[in-house]
Amino acid sequence: MLPYEGIKVLDFSQGVAGPHCGMLFALYGADVIKVEPPEGDWSRPLGTAIDGMSALFVAYNQGKRGLTVDLLSEDGVSTAHDLVRRSDVVIENFRYGVIDRLGLGRTTLKEIQPKLIHVAISGYGQSGPDRVRPATDSILQAHAGLVSLNRGIDGLPHKVRFPAIDHVTGLYAFQAAAMALITRERQDQGQGQGQYLDISLLQSTIAFQGAKILDHHVTGGNAPEEQYSPIGIYPTRDGSLAVSTIRQRQFRDLCDVLGCVELETDPRFFEIGERMKHVDELNALLALKFASRTTQDWSRRLTEKGVMNAPVRDYSELLDDKHVKSSELIHWFEQPGFARVPLARVPGADVDWALPAPALGEHNEEILTELKSPAGGEA
Repeated sequence: MLPYEGIKVLDFSQGVAGPHCGMLFALYGADVIKVEPPEGDWSRPLGTAIDGMSALFVAYNQGKRGLTVDLLSEDGVSTAHDLVRRSDVVIENFRYGVIDRLGLGRTTLKEIQPKLIHVAISGYGQSGPDRVRPATDSILQAHAGLVSLNRGIDGLPHKVRFPAIDHVTGLYAFQAAAMALITRERQDQGQGQGQYLDISLLQSTIAFQGAKILDHHVTGGNAPEEQYSPIGIYPTRDGSLAVSTIRQRQFRDLCDVLGCVELETDPRFFEIGERMKHVDELNALLALKFASRTTQDWSRRLTEKGVMNAPVRDYSELLDDKHVKSSELIHWFEQPGFARVPLARVPGADVDWALPAPALGEHNEEILTELKSPAGGEA
């Protein structure tokens, strides 16, 4: 039995953060209904789209049932209220004030279902002067300082080219909702009250960077970019190699493999504190060495010596990786319109999906019939 079997989740959210939260509930057995406007989730056409579904949509909406509802109509709002009445969790990411205008505000939902766990995901949260501002993953990467850490060889800040903050926000939202459900079930033998969870991308981005922010403060804004040296990506004759030397012996072993043992006793580099002071000089010397051989040659030599390293790979190489295959870290799934697609397994969840991502309105008849039946019950 999966831990959330019997739990009903109503997912009004679009994009990545909210849908990711809902997807995790589905992964652990909850019945998740993906509620979309008649035109569909705005993430459906983003990037590569096939049969009305993008890879982004498929990745974050696995395991859900799909329902279209026009929340601008009275019938649509009435249907939404009926769905809420039978739900344990509602996930939404409407902009501040919109949900109230739709007749689905915090107070209304609590009156309909007092035991409801209401997960409200937004860019800046439900309070504060910026609460009305629209925001996306890339905007919050910039606002919360993450972009400032990610500088390219041009010296300029760059965003992470993946919705990392949306993804992390979905994880935090799921964690908070999961804890709220446990709290509810422990209160009065399962008759406890629900909770309202204000989950913002801004707060999630700040939490994600907690150690860096603390380091920045205690150093007066002069925190080093890295915690030790050498660490980084080094160009080789035919590619690039990531290397990390946390311990002193790993630095010595690195120098031995590269054939530059003189660096071990160089007063600029003989211990970590000095290496951090002369990091640019050290990296320049190491770069000359790495450029003399191929990535695989260096990787083999370093691995034999016990120095942590990994070739920089693209996703095709990752999917073909022997360890990834043998550990079954990727689940190949039949998604209508896409045929077989690779989906990353969630750590700690040793289960496969029961349902593909839904086509727009795919389960309308099924869900609306359930609403008319007393057998559907209330949460």
